[in-house]
Amino acid sequence: MLTGLLGNLCLASYFIKKRETEVTVVQTLGVISINVVMLQLAMVKAMHLPQFIVTSVVVASGLIINFTQYFNLLHPSIWSFWEDFMTISGVSTLQQMIYNVTCFLTISFKLLDNRLPWFVQVMWSTFIPYVPNTILPGISAFAIAVTAVLMGRMGKLPEKGVKFLGLVSGWTATLLFMWMGVAQMVILWDSKARFPKGFRTEVPP
Repeated sequence: MLTGLLGNLCLASYFIKKRETEVTVVQTLGVISINVVMLQLAMVKAMHLPQFIVTSVVVASGLIINFTQYFNLLHPSIWSFWEDFMTISGVSTLQQMIYNVTCFLTISFKLLDNRLPWFVQVMWSTFIPYVPNTILPGISAFAIAVTAVLMGRMGKLPEKGVKFLGLVSGWTATLLFMWMGVAQMVILWDSKARFPKGFRTEVPP
């Protein structure tokens, strides 16, 4: 869900820069609707209150910044900072999410090892070995994104690099949407005990 929220927020900012009103409205509605769902989860204690508060502050700040930018009321330096923040957040989250999903699928395939065809077992064990859960991929992506953004702001990137950096937030948001459903299924499958009865996915007997 956080993945979808970040994707909506990134795309809303991206399309505001492109002055595409209809798409911006759709993405903004997506941000608001996901935040409402998170409010419901926080009310039933399925989401920790500090996490919800931090998320809501970021969402509110993003909506205000996007609104003022759309009407040309925002200082360019604030908008540049927001673009950099979205780029860094999107890249870091995407990398960590892909890693977490990969680890979960690896563990699941190990549990189903005897039920899978032999060629699937060989391919999976060869290309995706089991790695303990860690935030290292997210930290690494964060460091790379910060370095790229700083180099871009200091004028040390070539012209093609600057253009590529400007497209990163849009492509990152697209990839976040592509992985959103997978990440949500992993969370529901792996952490059902954290969800109240009304939010669980299993069907009662």
